[in-house]
Amino acid sequence: MVRLTSSLLLLITGLSLTACGSSIDYDRQGLERSQQMWQQRLDSLPIGATEAQLRDWQNKYGLKLAFQEPDHYYSSNLPEGHFPVKKHWSKFSPCDAFFLSLTIQTNEQKQVVKKELKALGSCI
Repeated sequence: MVRLTSSLLLLITGLSLTACGSSIDYDRQGLERSQQMWQQRLDSLPIGATEAQLRDWQNKYGLKLAFQEPDHYYSSNLPEGHFPVKKHWSKFSPCDAFFLSLTIQTNEQKQVVKKELKALGSCI
């Protein structure tokens, strides 16, 4: 009986969080537009780009990417890529904001080998 009650409680909790998540109000179209814009910009940076080309690309778009030495990657949250959740009918929301995050991985010669743009949520 205890197991059944625990399982039922977990199921109800999971359904409640899912319902809250589907009612999150934020600028979805704005996020999509910003993601498309940054994807086009990222596409203009070729795989194999040198450190100088990467620096020029960052300057062109006003980015200051943080470099992580041991893993050879640059990362940053993007300007025009932060979309706060609008909290109106409920004080509880599983997410505070959605944002765009960019990661550019390089090899030892600091040439671009991988680039990735993600839309992430700051959620519990």
